[in-house]
Amino acid sequence: MGFSFNLEEEQGEFVRASLNCNGADPCQIIPIDDFVSSLVDIRVTHESDSHLPLLHKRPLFDVQHQLMCEDDTEVPSELFSNSDLQKNVYEGGLKTWECCYDLIPQLDKIALPTNYIEIGCGTSIPTLYLLHRLFRSPHSMNIVLTDYNFHVLRLVTLPNIIINWALSLPQDELVKLQSRQGVNGAIRDGEIDFTRELLDAFISWMNVNSVSIKFISGGWSTEWFETLSNNITISDSLVISSETVYNPDTLPVICEILSLLVDTGAHCIIGAKSIYFGVGGTIRECFDYWDQRGIKYTSEEVGLGVKRCIVNL
Repeated sequence: MGFSFNLEEEQGEFVRASLNCNGADPCQIIPIDDFVSSLVDIRVTHESDSHLPLLHKRPLFDVQHQLMCEDDTEVPSELFSNSDLQKNVYEGGLKTWECCYDLIPQLDKIALPTNYIEIGCGTSIPTLYLLHRLFRSPHSMNIVLTDYNFHVLRLVTLPNIIINWALSLPQDELVKLQSRQGVNGAIRDGEIDFTRELLDAFISWMNVNSVSIKFISGGWSTEWFETLSNNITISDSLVISSETVYNPDTLPVICEILSLLVDTGAHCIIGAKSIYFGVGGTIRECFDYWDQRGIKYTSEEVGLGVKRCIVNL
């Protein structure tokens, strides 16, 4: 699954973007077991998604409460602020952005893939939707979820997956998995106790059904792409990305990453606003890049109000 490429290969006057974002956090691959160990005996709150009620997610206040209880955990202060973005610190992973919902009708039309990647996943609504189907009709699936922030993956992305898996269980089984000897207090509606038994059952479900989930944190770079290509078969992967083209500085980088994925045989579906007011990125710049790069794509406008589109590459 290795991959090699020329980062700045000239094609006429066109020069490919270099896969390096100055000042970005280095990437790292995180096995799911590393994250699971930090969730043992954590009682999480969940709520149904306002746009897609069949999915449930962990609210921000619950994430912040866990962080405050972890005295030895160093996290960016931006995770406690109302800021949506801060370059090279926090890239919006705690918020569910509009375009992720535009991807759902697209995902409804396709069979569950064997290999699946979400770039810039955050709360990971598209992934949760696919997993909602997978939990009810299991088959083997390799999944890689990426986000700039390590703690977003640990405290939002994975808990959201476990919450939705748990809610797919028969009620009596879910109650049994949450029982803890010597712990008083009934579990209320809207809560799930991540007991060791429940987390072990989740990992067991993955193993029995040949489902693999890995995580990559950090900024886009040559190392990031090599890490991704070494951990999943890209040639037949479905790649999902939503609201990742907002920053003019990194827009050429994500365009080149998606181009490399398409070159290797992946099918990419991108959700984006036509223009990101106040930030500067536009989907038109992506089209210009892919036109010069020779990448074939289709675009469909969706939604009302702020113009949005779905792009298939």
